[in-house]
Amino acid sequence: MGRIDWINVMAVIALGAGYACAQTSAPEIQALQAQIQQLQAQVDELKNQQAQVLNTADVDLTVDQVMRDAAARSQLLQVQGFTAGWNNERFVVQSDDGNYSLRPGLQLQFRHVINSRDTDHGQETDHGFEMKRVKFSIDGNFMSKRLTYFFLWSSQTNGGNLFLEHAWVKYALNDNWAVRGGQMGNPVFKEQSTSSRRSLAVDRSLANVVVTGSNEAQLQAVTLAYQDNPFYIEGGYGDGFVSADTDWATPGNWNVFVRADYVLDGSIKQASEFTARGNRDPLMVVGGGLDITDGPDAVYYRHTADVQYKDAGQWGLFAAYIGNYRKLYGGGNDYDLGFMVQAAYAINDQWELFGRYGVSILDQAVTFASGSEDTFHELTFGANRYFFGHSAKFSIDLTCLPNGSPSDQKGLGFYQGDDVQFVVRSQFQLLL
Repeated sequence: MGRIDWINVMAVIALGAGYACAQTSAPEIQALQAQIQQLQAQVDELKNQQAQVLNTADVDLTVDQVMRDAAARSQLLQVQGFTAGWNNERFVVQSDDGNYSLRPGLQLQFRHVINSRDTDHGQETDHGFEMKRVKFSIDGNFMSKRLTYFFLWSSQTNGGNLFLEHAWVKYALNDNWAVRGGQMGNPVFKEQSTSSRRSLAVDRSLANVVVTGSNEAQLQAVTLAYQDNPFYIEGGYGDGFVSADTDWATPGNWNVFVRADYVLDGSIKQASEFTARGNRDPLMVVGGGLDITDGPDAVYYRHTADVQYKDAGQWGLFAAYIGNYRKLYGGGNDYDLGFMVQAAYAINDQWELFGRYGVSILDQAVTFASGSEDTFHELTFGANRYFFGHSAKFSIDLTCLPNGSPSDQKGLGFYQGDDVQFVVRSQFQLLL
């Protein structure tokens, strides 16, 4: 409705009232006053209606402005050019230009172990299930293809508690040089640096654990890497051979390390797993590494040399020498060494057979009730059944320890003792 000239309306009302009062009697004046009051009520109602019209218009204008502002802001934050899907047996979200990517990951290993061994009380057998490994990860690149990251949380039969295993960032300075910092796997030993996702047997060898002192060494470090086919090298400085989840004030540990590989045939990417299944071209690579760690009681010189071979899709071979020289602060030194060789044969895309022999020779013999022992052999045979590429795998193997184990290695299924042990391990692994 149009705008009301309230001054003129009130003037007319006042003049009319004055004139009426002058020309009329008392009853008539009362009637006029009643009419004036009624007219005043109508004017008040018109005022309220006008105010409501104005308020509604203001609200509509404000809402429109807010909606326009929100639309503008959402346009700035709108995800454009991102794709998601399944690529190379991984789920990935990435931008069209490849500068941003995120790949979530899951590893689950559900295992059953049977250990049968000779004891002073006769033959004893233990068996049971365990969630050997449950791991959650995210990796990808950020802002550039040169800036990559990897985070991994793991639960390994430790009561189900998750702990940080990997957390590192890597920046490629150019096509050949890269720097990496954070918490990572020590790259020196090939069997350890090969992910448990890609292990051939149900678990790593006894020699690897006994000689190096770790199934898979995690450390906090800064590294510098160089690659220019056929030569690959990575070295760094850290808080010790095994120093994951420690603070800066942890005393008595520092280390320097280096790992080098030379590819005689094929690509270094083919060396990321031991199986030859799916391998299209032959591979031959030789490598070695050294880790020097200043420990609380000695300086440790852990070292290795290894060779890996694959043909085009069937045979995969690997052999490694590992050693650990310790210079004791109290005087003297000792040296442990080990050797491991393994072979895999892919029958087809689903089935694979494998075998492994390892030996650990300790400088300081282990004393048992029946005597002392310094040499421990390991013989393992088994098979893998793959499902949906590498996404799922069922593994079963039989291990014989003719001289027992120098220590409890329940993560491998072994008890300490020098009597013969037979261990059957079966495992289902799921990867996402």
